[in-house]
Amino acid sequence: MAHFKSERQFQTAVCNLALVNGWLVYNHPDSRKANVASTPGFPDIVLAKPGVLVFIETKMPKRHPSEDQQRWIDALKTAFIRCFVAYPDDYEMVRSIILGGK
Repeated sequence: MAHFKSERQFQTAVCNLALVNGWLVYNHPDSRKANVASTPGFPDIVLAKPGVLVFIETKMPKRHPSEDQQRWIDALKTAFIRCFVAYPDDYEMVRSIILGGK
């Protein structure tokens, strides 16, 4: 099991793993600070490969998605896009998705 001291450290590890494995990576750790008009709560990380699109909202243990974040997650899931909340304990699952490309 991987251990991370902060959500930012966890995000960085996920993004770096994806980058070295050929994924396109977008990470905006706080969508509330975006310089464009957008709906709050957009997931922290977007990963893309041909035919695969993954959205990840990262959280530390005992933290949960906000209502706005959950709205995004639910909307993306119903569009048959892989979207989920990932906690540090989920790093191996995220790693397997990145390494498996699915």
